[in-house]
Amino acid sequence: MSSLRRIRVGIIGLGGFGTTEAEVVRSMPNAEFVAGVRRTPEAARELSQRFGVPVYQNWLELLDKHPLDLVAITSTNETHREMTLEAIRRGIAVHCQKPMGVTLDDARAMRDAANRTGVFMQIGFECRYSLLYQRLKDLIDSGELGEIAQVYCHYTPGPWTLDAAAWKVKASSGGLFANKLNHYVDLLRWMIGKPLRDVSCVTAPKVIPYYEFTDNALTVFRFEGGAVAHILFNQTTTALPYGSSAAECYRAGHRLEFNVIGSRGNAFVDIWHPQVRVIHNYSGDKYYPRVARVEDYADLPSWKLYYNLQDEARDIVDRVSSGKREFISPDDAYLSTVTCLAADMSMARNGAPVGLADVESSR
Repeated sequence: MSSLRRIRVGIIGLGGFGTTEAEVVRSMPNAEFVAGVRRTPEAARELSQRFGVPVYQNWLELLDKHPLDLVAITSTNETHREMTLEAIRRGIAVHCQKPMGVTLDDARAMRDAANRTGVFMQIGFECRYSLLYQRLKDLIDSGELGEIAQVYCHYTPGPWTLDAAAWKVKASSGGLFANKLNHYVDLLRWMIGKPLRDVSCVTAPKVIPYYEFTDNALTVFRFEGGAVAHILFNQTTTALPYGSSAAECYRAGHRLEFNVIGSRGNAFVDIWHPQVRVIHNYSGDKYYPRVARVEDYADLPSWKLYYNLQDEARDIVDRVSSGKREFISPDDAYLSTVTCLAADMSMARNGAPVGLADVESSR
């Protein structure tokens, strides 16, 4: 690996993710936060004062006025393609938050541009940097759990209310899988590490009729070799007010759990309880499941455990600074996007299995 050079970073979309990334960049000796973008004038002025850099309302003004080595794109989903392609055209490395656009054409154009030019492009699947999920991946790859038979994800986020409705609109968000379940589809692919055979997705009648996509879904992913993964998603079993502590969120019904089941054992994580529970299934040749250990991570900050944008941003800065390639390649990110689109297609077909080739040929 070559020595680190100091790189210039711009951030398009200085909201929650963007400001977090700005703080990370400012803390790194091999990076300089040069300028950002925020569309509303008052917020742009406040952020400019906070960070001591220009903050524009127009993203092209950022690219035109500042020579950049890396641009982070944390804007709304429907903008990802245009911004990424323009940055790549200018030879600027890209860290674009998921999803990879909102259509198959968006994802394909972004992948192809990065592969054709060799310009660095990493999509923001920060869950792969998160310790609880990394531990599950390590346990799978080590063979401690045996051959993986099933991975189960139960996701019940906070309730949908009338505020901040833009991301609930399919045209701007890409729909349920592109916007809400993209991370967990990517984690299933990454953990199991085998080619996907097909996806089936069924839904019950909507509880909230006035949003454009469903508030519940049960999705089954079948992989080569026989492993099966599930995502159970429900948006309507959590309650308000929405607490700030783990205990309050758990009592209100919020769930995000992964259970990895193998031939020799299983492992379980729950984001509200910072632990990894490992069970070994056999005593000798007899099925006799017992808890082998519970790994406790209560001393670590929550962001490091399950939404680790900070370490992702550090890694991407270091990769661009040193000339290394992406941790998550454009082709890998593209496959997660196509898997999400397969789930959408299956949902539209009342749960009929859909393969990646079906999506690719549907244009």
